[in-house]
Amino acid sequence: EPAALQGHLAQWRGVLQRFRARCDELRVSPLAAAIGFVHAQPAVDHVVMGVDSVAHMRQILDALPECDSVTDDFGGVASDEPGLVDPSTWG
Repeated sequence: EPAALQGHLAQWRGVLQRFRARCDELRVSPLAAAIGFVHAQPAVDHVVMGVDSVAHMRQILDALPECDSVTDDFGGVASDEPGLVDPSTWG
């Protein structure tokens, strides 16, 4: 939940709250929205995701059917800030 973010991720609370609100409007989970958005990009042929547990893999697999319905460009929440989009910076 964006409201519970701490540390350096707290600075992204606003954009993540807007992303959540847009997901709610589209009636898709944030996970399905993220996967669907990436998969819908014309330059993307394949999507590779890392997991850290069987439960995490199950969440992704459960979200996949919902991903095809994501056609929004999420322009109001787009960001290329490494601190937000690069998990290796999340510490």
